[in-house]
Amino acid sequence: MIPNVCELEKSEISEGFMKLANEYENPDANSELAMRIAAATVVLGLLRSREDGKTVENTAVIELVYKAIVYINNNYAEDISAEELSKKLNISYSYFSRCFKRVSGKSFREYLNSVRVNHGESLLLNTDKSVTEISELCGFGNVSYFIATYRAIKKTTPLGTRKSV
Repeated sequence: MIPNVCELEKSEISEGFMKLANEYENPDANSELAMRIAAATVVLGLLRSREDGKTVENTAVIELVYKAIVYINNNYAEDISAEELSKKLNISYSYFSRCFKRVSGKSFREYLNSVRVNHGESLLLNTDKSVTEISELCGFGNVSYFIATYRAIKKTTPLGTRKSV
């Protein structure tokens, strides 16, 4: 089945946001250029949606989700929740949750966990810290939850990642 134009635009926008977040979280020598390209992808998706007379998200919603993504990337190690973040952004929790999922393609919790796991992977590969220490540094209150979440996202265990080096 061929996806309709609106679905393509949503995936284009979501993909752009995910690339922005990934480059922000894992910078390298080309990150600035990659972030500009990702931002252009988001804008292109929005323009395409408006050309066809369809509104995927308005600018205020995009800005809201962008602020949330930046906050998550800066505060992933803290005990943060969608409820808390929606209050900081002065909007209702349910509206925030719907907007975040629609724009990013992931729920708040899925996105937060992916940021935490990616940071955990970096610590596993670049430090000698224990899995328990890493889980705490990444904002997981429980090492078992960190391991289960890591396995679900990375398809391997934290120790499996460490051993692969």
